[in-house]
Amino acid sequence: MVFTNNGVNVIRNWLAGSAATAPTHIAYGSDGTAPSKGDTTLTTELTRAAFDSTTASADKEVKFEGVLGTLSQNGQTLRECGLFNAGAGGTLFARNTFTDLAKTSSIELQIFITVRVEN
Repeated sequence: MVFTNNGVNVIRNWLAGSAATAPTHIAYGSDGTAPSKGDTTLTTELTRAAFDSTTASADKEVKFEGVLGTLSQNGQTLRECGLFNAGAGGTLFARNTFTDLAKTSSIELQIFITVRVEN
């Protein structure tokens, strides 16, 4: 998982007193290009949905949970996901790629993304 420059800048701006919108959605895509800090979108976004839950899961950690149900994106090969602060557009906070997953109606994909803030 790579935290993007734009995501870090949203946090920077919030610490400086500007309004900020936290991540609210997870997007799924089909491109396996390695993530980089300069990413501003998924390479090939297929769908996006609000998180099922967001929790302060442990000391210095926030855990985001997203579920892609059995009726969504069947026939697609999923290879990437990302954290966004809007249902469309918005800021990409983090992006990750994973091993090809051929999505079918017998698969419900549950993704947990844990962000740990270090000092």
